[in-house]
Amino acid sequence: MALEQAFLDLMVDTVTVTESASTRNLDGTLSYTGTTHTFKARAQAGHKGLRKADKEQVVPTLVLYIPPTDTNGVAYTPTPEDLLTLADGSTPLIVGVYPVRDERGPHHTQIYCRNIKGFGGGG
Repeated sequence: MALEQAFLDLMVDTVTVTESASTRNLDGTLSYTGTTHTFKARAQAGHKGLRKADKEQVVPTLVLYIPPTDTNGVAYTPTPEDLLTLADGSTPLIVGVYPVRDERGPHHTQIYCRNIKGFGGGG
C-alpha cells in the first residue's frame, strides 16, 4: 500500500510508539517492554468529543495522523495501552485509535490523545 505523496508531505512530525507488554508492574501500571515503532505524523489540536470503548465521553487535546506502517515499513496499529512519545519527550495518554481505510486497504490511523500542555488546554 502506498500513500499519496501529498498526504505524506503533511506528516512533518515524528512520534514513537512502544507496544505494551501483557504484564504489569507491582504497582499495577503497564510494563512497556515491547517493540518500539517510529512513525512520521501530523499533529493537530483536538476539539471534537469522542466516546471511548468504555462509553466515557472525552475531548482529546491532540489528534495524530500516522501512516499504517512505521519508518521501517512494519505495519502496526497502536492501541490505547501503548506508550506514545512525542518528539519533545512528552507521553500523552492515548484515548482512541481509529484506523482509516480506503478502497485499497489501510490508509492512515488517527490517534486521539489527552493531557498535552499547549494543545487545547490540556496539561
